Amino acid sequence: MQLAITYVVAALSFATAAVGPVSAQNLSPLQWVTGDSSAVPSYGDQQYPAIARGGSQFLAVWQDTRGITSAHDILAARLDTSGKLIDTTPIVVTQAAADQTSPRVVWNGQNWLVVWFSQTPTQSYWATNILAARVSPQGAVLDPVPLAISNTDSGSILFAAASDGTNWIVVWEGGSAGSSDVRAARISPGGSLLDPTGVVLIPGTYYLRFGLEMSCTSAVCLLLWNEWQAATNSNDILSLRISPALQVLDSKPRAIAATLNVTEQNARAASDGAEFFVVWEGVDPITMAGAVVGTRVSAQGAPADTGGKTISSPTAYGPLPAVDWDGTNWVLAWTDTVIKTARVAASGAVLDPGGVTIDPAINSYKAGAAIAGAAGGGARVLWHDMRAGGGQPNDVFLALVAANGQPSAGTPISMAAPSQQTPRVAASGSRYLTVYLSAVSGTNRIMAQLIDSGGVPLSQAPILLATGANLSTPSVAWNGSVFLAVWTDTAANAIYGARVQPDGTVLDATPVLIMSGAEPDAAANGGAFFVVGSNAPGNPEYRFPYGVLVNGTTGKPGTPAAIGGSFIMHPRVAPLGSGWIAVWQHHATHDDPHSTLNGAFIQSNGTPLPEIGIESLASMYHYNPAIGGNGSIALVTWEDPRVSNADWNIYAKRIQADHTILDGTGIAVTTAPNNQTHSTVGWDGNRFVVAWEDLRNITFFLDARPDIYAARVDPANGAVLDPAGFAVLNGNVPEMSPAVVGSGGSSMIAASAFRAEQPRVSFRTGYRMLDAIANKPPAAVAAANPYSGPAPLVVNFISSGSFDPDGSIVARLWDFGDGSTSTVADPVHTYAAPGSFTASLTLTDNLGAPTSTSLLITPLTVTNPNQPPIAVASVTPGQGNAPLAVAFSSAGSRDPDGTITSYSWNFGDGASSTVPNPGHTYAAPGVYTALLQVTDNSGAKSSTSVTVTALGVMRSTAISMRAFTRFAVFTVYANVTVSDATGAPVPGATVTATWTVPQNLQQQQSAVTDATGVASFSISPSTNRGTFTIAIDDIAKGAYTFDRANSVLTKSLTR
Repeated sequence: MQLAITYVVAALSFATAAVGPVSAQNLSPLQWVTGDSSAVPSYGDQQYPAIARGGSQFLAVWQDTRGITSAHDILAARLDTSGKLIDTTPIVVTQAAADQTSPRVVWNGQNWLVVWFSQTPTQSYWATNILAARVSPQGAVLDPVPLAISNTDSGSILFAAASDGTNWIVVWEGGSAGSSDVRAARISPGGSLLDPTGVVLIPGTYYLRFGLEMSCTSAVCLLLWNEWQAATNSNDILSLRISPALQVLDSKPRAIAATLNVTEQNARAASDGAEFFVVWEGVDPITMAGAVVGTRVSAQGAPADTGGKTISSPTAYGPLPAVDWDGTNWVLAWTDTVIKTARVAASGAVLDPGGVTIDPAINSYKAGAAIAGAAGGGARVLWHDMRAGGGQPNDVFLALVAANGQPSAGTPISMAAPSQQTPRVAASGSRYLTVYLSAVSGTNRIMAQLIDSGGVPLSQAPILLATGANLSTPSVAWNGSVFLAVWTDTAANAIYGARVQPDGTVLDATPVLIMSGAEPDAAANGGAFFVVGSNAPGNPEYRFPYGVLVNGTTGKPGTPAAIGGSFIMHPRVAPLGSGWIAVWQHHATHDDPHSTLNGAFIQSNGTPLPEIGIESLASMYHYNPAIGGNGSIALVTWEDPRVSNADWNIYAKRIQADHTILDGTGIAVTTAPNNQTHSTVGWDGNRFVVAWEDLRNITFFLDARPDIYAARVDPANGAVLDPAGFAVLNGNVPEMSPAVVGSGGSSMIAASAFRAEQPRVSFRTGYRMLDAIANKPPAAVAAANPYSGPAPLVVNFISSGSFDPDGSIVARLWDFGDGSTSTVADPVHTYAAPGSFTASLTLTDNLGAPTSTSLLITPLTVTNPNQPPIAVASVTPGQGNAPLAVAFSSAGSRDPDGTITSYSWNFGDGASSTVPNPGHTYAAPGVYTALLQVTDNSGAKSSTSVTVTALGVMRSTAISMRAFTRFAVFTVYANVTVSDATGAPVPGATVTATWTVPQNLQQQQSAVTDATGVASFSISPSTNRGTFTIAIDDIAKGAYTFDRANSVLTKSLTR
């Protein structure tokens, strides 16, 4: 039966559904600039780490401002036994609204529990409460909605966490008098809160306790805190023992440390499974000098070292110690302007008096020491460190402490892809240039990426324009020939720039100093650029708007000049008429929060006209201006709280080329609830596009995670075409710093959005295309091999030559026509049965418009399956004495639907033949299986076999006898020797013989010959006198015959 398969290839693209009320809106899928993604020490502050060992791994956690610098998130990373990061970029444990701080981490034998403070909304206002989430050894956050351990209006101010090996226990103190109980709650391994309201361990009083700590064995937990005691005139360390069921085991607190006139505080504890080791700060309240002091504490709560043992040298500040057990010793770490570590033996002996300094040559601020004991001895020490420098210099570092107490150098573990911030974009008509700040710990870079008109990056890696610790606020413009990127070096109070050709060539490899100042913005009119910035040439309390003309051909700036009065912030510029218009936020003085929106028209030669007021009446506050236009008309936007002091909204005015300012007190671009700020303006050739940061979707008032919204404005009448705005980016992550540029009726809206997924875990520059230029469909290039054959038919399908002319192929779908599909680019598929099938390929590109194309491929042919050949074998003779000559035959073998093309004989004795009817001689006795395999013209094989028996001859060649008495027993012995025709011994032969003894008594016996061919017999008759005879009855062994005629058959012994 013949089968035909028709093979069809189709290319399909799709259009994104309209966003907002106007159907013409067409927002493309979110895309990202490429490259710039290697894991490096992260931007932002990473501080106050904690660490716990779990099995063969460690989990490090810390608080982190890489998301929003005004708030902290909780991040984590796993380490292997060698201290190497398993997670090269961290796990986001929580990135909730507001602030999450002070994490702790505890292992229960199965998972880690991460516990932290969280700012949470309450009925009255807000409070800091305690949340937690489990993290598995595989790095999965098992509680994406954190567990609320405490959640009260008064909040919580202290907490500690431990585990009894099964459950976790979290203990905390309420945040105000009247609700200052010390409570505890258990969390099960499955994540259930077993004590929802907490169990009161210490009733509240009119004062607060501080320095909560807890450590557990499987049978008892030790709760610690510091509290002022009149007897010592200072803070002392007190303790209570608690059962794993949260029962208080002591009738009253016990003093662990109570030294007269010494402040003892910030205790930390660890357990070796049987007892505890407690360390604390002992601080002189007059000099504030401190030391790390410690003692062993029994399971019954008794301190073993009265007054404690001093472990550290005197420190200038509170050392904030940490402690753990490494299986042999107690291991400690603390801060003494540097990070130090020490060991204390199980006996309590201090092995490293004064401690060992980690990274002694690194002169940077270090704090927040944390420690976890390592299996086999030693420890892992964490701390945060300001060695990177810059505005947010803290990174989390790790040192490996060997079992002998010697630490390694510190290495950073708080990693991320570079944080891409404050993007700005310019359009050439056929492509866009996006510039952005790429920030890592201690270093910033100005990067640029070329993107085509369809939104596809034109290179896999961005262009590096500048590197420096203090770079910021990039901007970019296009003058018809080249792009000009500008940025600030805040340390130098300087604005630099570099020109970039449309092909990505950087014309100014060494950036050009444009002028002194900061916050630059650039715009082009004709071939010239005008750059504005803010500058305080003398007293920083008097900051002016400055501007300078830059030659687009040479890149050289003219002479900068002030274009308005002080005090100003955030200057922006756009082309208008034959020149430009600059706008800025103006304050009467540097410390006056009230502001107006001012500006100046700039002539084509760079000369400013007198400063003008653009908006001052509707509100006392006009912040963060932005401006864009097409040269004939400009739109200036800003934010002000005219509707409500709690809500800032975006307003706008149009400005004509004749310098007429329209729209009264401003167009309300958006009046959505909460704040809309940091607007930006673009012109797409037909209308203005305004984008901004938007807090309309926040969960409560402390939520500082903005989304990006936008609206279009009609230049003719100022009508807002999207009154509610439309979402450009509105994920549950921070999305900031929008930028808009248009060209030919479409716009690119870019922003910096936090990508919480590994391996990035940082802000990245993303963008969407609005009203994009018509997309070109992908081109399908496909093939199949083979096109025909018998079933089952294995076909290799190939689509790897397919391409998209203005984007990328994001999905492939093969339909093989038999109910099976694949999304692999080049799949392999097996057609099991004959039939006709249409195989189709559907391609989807990254943007797309509805279109398709098809390609008809030669039909595939599938025939009925091949039938295997039939093998027939025979042999003559099938049995005889060795050496045995036989003749084999394959007569009768045949192929039902073809021919037999080869024969293969295996004779079973190591010999073989490919002759159809071979002869063969079996030299040695044995039973042999001869195998015949035949192969047909399609490669199918069949087999059969025959059995051949080659017989040997054996005879008994000697019989020996002897007799003797032993232990009063008379025995006659006989040995029969069996040999083959050559005289060689025959082992394994069964010899049957009959004894005849006096009184004509008989007895038959059997014995097997040994390796020498001898079978041994014996008999013990009742008399030891007379004739004793043995006669051979038979000798048997497979493939042998017994030669009776030539054998010794009988033997007698007389005595």
